[in-house]
Amino acid sequence: MASLLVKNGFARTYGIGRTTPDGVSPDEMVKRLRDFEISAMLKRVGIWSESDPDRIAELRAKQRGEDQELKELQSQLKKAPSPKSLLELNTAGKEELQSIKGIGPVLAERIIAGRPYRTVDDLLKVKGIGPKKLKNIRPYFVVGKK
Repeated sequence: MASLLVKNGFARTYGIGRTTPDGVSPDEMVKRLRDFEISAMLKRVGIWSESDPDRIAELRAKQRGEDQELKELQSQLKKAPSPKSLLELNTAGKEELQSIKGIGPVLAERIIAGRPYRTVDDLLKVKGIGPKKLKNIRPYFVVGKK
């Protein structure tokens, strides 16, 4: 059945983990199915009749970009504090604010002076906090809950 589906462009070659009932090893079956897949692709049958080979490079580049963006976000999440270490922006003390990299005594005072905040993005109104700094310190704050 797998061979027919792949030959006719209705399936891809993935997930062969056991010897087939007729004794073909998983490695050999994957090779056969991959050959059928390539043949179907070249004949442009099944789903391959809908594909646009001229867009492959563009779409793969887009996918790589999305993969990289996802990897960066996952990396940031690993570095972000756990929920129990978030600071309540409207009640955190000067020392707590200074415990965050990038916030010194002067900036901590400005943050305190600018209270109350409705959202973490309101920190953009504080002198010395621009989009880049906000991006770096945002994961450490919460407004309205602790």
